[in-house]
Amino acid sequence: DTRKVTDMGYMFSGCSLLETLTFGDNFNTAAVTNMGYLFANCGRIEAIDLSKFSTEKVTNMKWMFHNCYKLASLDLSTFNTSKVTNMSRMFASNDALTSLDISNFNTSLVTTMEEMFSGSYRLLSLTIGSDFTIAGITTISNMFWNCTSLISLDLSSFNTSKVENMGHMFCNCGSLSELDLSNFDTTLTTHMDNLFNGCKNLTSINISSFDTSN
Repeated sequence: DTRKVTDMGYMFSGCSLLETLTFGDNFNTAAVTNMGYLFANCGRIEAIDLSKFSTEKVTNMKWMFHNCYKLASLDLSTFNTSKVTNMSRMFASNDALTSLDISNFNTSLVTTMEEMFSGSYRLLSLTIGSDFTIAGITTISNMFWNCTSLISLDLSSFNTSKVENMGHMFCNCGSLSELDLSNFDTTLTTHMDNLFNGCKNLTSINISSFDTSN
């Protein structure tokens, strides 16, 4: 019975031999504020049923599914992320994940998304919604680094007016053929190193709004 639990950080982290995980009716997460590293490095789990998870109070989801390299699918449609401030490496190094729908994510309070999807090299499809904004974020470096299978990205919801570092953001996204970044505000950006390095199939790119004076 977890009704009074507020911190689940690292709860199953490093359970590298764990193959199945079943949550009962008494596994209540309504009071939880920290889910950082919750399933990190659970390398043998292929599926997690999160349908009963309540995340209204959660502020930390950093490294939550990091290195779950056999996790083939994730249904996060019930997640409420309106209070989350940290999503760094949340889905990083997920080798089996081919599609991810986080169109319901509200990221208005998130301050860091560094390496959020980095190293998920089999990710073909990523769906984000209009509430996936980055208005309060200063660094998005390595965000999609080494997402070598990703074939398209719609970043029209991104507000980059506060971003200072976007280095390696799309580095080694070798399957992307086009990118429309015409909505990017780079007035405060000081780091763009290796931004498109390794994007070998990129034939069309719109960076008409880029201000590189800094």
